[in-house]
Amino acid sequence: MAAGKPTVVEFGANNCVSCREMKLILHALAQDPRISVGDVDILKERDYIRRYQISLMPTQVFYDAQGRETSRHMGKISADEIRVRLGLPPAAGLPKVLL
Repeated sequence: MAAGKPTVVEFGANNCVSCREMKLILHALAQDPRISVGDVDILKERDYIRRYQISLMPTQVFYDAQGRETSRHMGKISADEIRVRLGLPPAAGLPKVLL
């Protein structure tokens, strides 16, 4: 997590179809300098499953700028919903696939 930035971390795996689809959205969001984006392959980092209490892939965990967890989401989620959960306005003009 980047200090001073709201952050979303996705816990998933490369062999998960929804997780691969989310990578496109996360990549687009990572271009925004106001936020930090993390991506953890829980099949490679198995201890994260227990540490972060992951029960479904993908799971997104949201943190405020002070590093406190604010919410979670399980499954696919749009870029706009991620922005809103991070306290940012929805983006205008992004390709429909990323919204």
